[in-house]
Amino acid sequence: MAIVFADVQNLLDAILAKSTWAQGAHPPLHPQPHGAFWRQTGDYDQDYSLFTTGEVPNVGIPIMNTSVGQGLQSNFYVILTNPNGLADDGIPQMPGGPGGPYLTDSGYEADVAGTTMTGQQIQEALASWLTNGFPK
Repeated sequence: MAIVFADVQNLLDAILAKSTWAQGAHPPLHPQPHGAFWRQTGDYDQDYSLFTTGEVPNVGIPIMNTSVGQGLQSNFYVILTNPNGLADDGIPQMPGGPGGPYLTDSGYEADVAGTTMTGQQIQEALASWLTNGFPK
């Protein structure tokens, strides 16, 4: 099954909901300073466009790297999958904390639209979307 942007939104929702920051919070979740930037407007087409061409709100870094063959260098992916986060920008691994939990943590699992997925499965799904041209 091909991963589309709606799947990416669900994956990011699940990562956020699992975060230490979100415990006890009620949806919709809007982490500071950037909010749920994968659902900025509530309009699917507009959210897709903003996600694939825009910057992280109030942070000022591109969300995606849309250069051919560079999708896995997209900031949103690197910050979730690299234990060093975006070291050059001084931004730690996300989700912010304190303490994640992070996709890269041993035993990480999250409920994604009713399906339990491991951190590795989530990383693979995001990587699939990025390497297959970010299907809408």
